[in-house]
Amino acid sequence: MKRWRTTPGRAAHKRGFSLVEVLVALSLLAVLMAFLFGSLSFGRRALQMSAQTERAASVAAVQLALENLLSRTEPLLIAGANRRRKLVFEGRSDRLAFVANLEGRTTLAGLYVVEILAAPESDGRTVSSLHLTQTLFRLRSAENVGGLPSYRRTLLTEIDSLTFRYFGPGGSSHDEWLDEWIDRSELPKLVEMRVQFRRGDPRLWVPLVIALKLGRQN
Repeated sequence: MKRWRTTPGRAAHKRGFSLVEVLVALSLLAVLMAFLFGSLSFGRRALQMSAQTERAASVAAVQLALENLLSRTEPLLIAGANRRRKLVFEGRSDRLAFVANLEGRTTLAGLYVVEILAAPESDGRTVSSLHLTQTLFRLRSAENVGGLPSYRRTLLTEIDSLTFRYFGPGGSSHDEWLDEWIDRSELPKLVEMRVQFRRGDPRLWVPLVIALKLGRQN
């Protein structure tokens, strides 16, 4: 009877992978997977840090712009009821309206009624946005009049609250911080503006305190 012989090479080929080889392959695969997930995690953290840095820079830019704008407040007096002259400045705890002289880089140059307030998001959510409205001022009236050039911008989104305080003579004629500054004949010496973000929001608002123009009111 004829016997078939197999060569060592063919026998090794039919035998397949040994247990040691499989373990080595799995170990290498585990190392590669760990490296891959580590790289993805690092990339995700880098993107998050970049976004946080960008949002923090946005807050700083808004603060700088508002500080510059409030420093342009004009101590403008107009005739009110009973011929009593009143200041065109309405400061409340949650909003502020004043007159500022704008240079006209993005708008027509001149006096504008500027209002800073928080309003609900357009999608109806409970969070608010910080808005800035500029309306060309008409000397005959301090009220907003239809047809006058008006500009509205959203400065910050997803804020929790907006708070103003005003420093100047109070009821006892001594300077103190007040929640409102309405129907006065002079500007407050200081205006403090605070913005509170939602819990968990990494953005930080450093309390903004601005000294106003205290020159002669006309």
